[in-house]
Amino acid sequence: MGNGGDMSAITWTTERRRLGDLIEWDKNPRTLSKHDAEHIKRSMDTFGLADPLIINADNHLIGGHQRKHILHDPDTMVDVRVPSRQLTPAEAEELGIRLNKAQGDWDMELLANNWGVDVLKEWGFAEGELGLGDMMHVNGDKAGASPWDRMSGDSNDGVLFQFGAITCRVDQQVYDSFLASCPDDDIAGYIARLVI
Repeated sequence: MGNGGDMSAITWTTERRRLGDLIEWDKNPRTLSKHDAEHIKRSMDTFGLADPLIINADNHLIGGHQRKHILHDPDTMVDVRVPSRQLTPAEAEELGIRLNKAQGDWDMELLANNWGVDVLKEWGFAEGELGLGDMMHVNGDKAGASPWDRMSGDSNDGVLFQFGAITCRVDQQVYDSFLASCPDDDIAGYIARLVI
């Protein structure tokens, strides 16, 4: 712990609290864009409050301010995570910052290989987060391109192309052979025969 004090180990339980009884942290440094607020609201409309708010034992909010704002009805009962003992102000501040800072990075290749741009935008990504439009052409190569930009056309590792939800990378020779054997008038039928 950052405060170095002799404190008992902290365990957490999930309890229900009235939204209006939760006291906001007056030092909360996080803000929420209109875009992100809309996507959090859509997520909560679809899945409910899947991620409980985090509070101190005295009902002071540590994590979940934005979700609290979106719920806004003070009489709403919500799940909260409560520590086994009151956190000191220094502990609560450290946890509040750590909860928001330690978000991790996205593996853009895995995202690109599993979900399309439209789906990810529907789920809350902005085009800038996906690196769209940041492609740099170097001697015809798409070096520095986002994974989605590299999915069309050639790349140093072959050709990326997509059949519905399946995206694959094949050697240029394999791709050329596929195109040569694929009839122009029944591409979908030809692919279906290959898959089935």
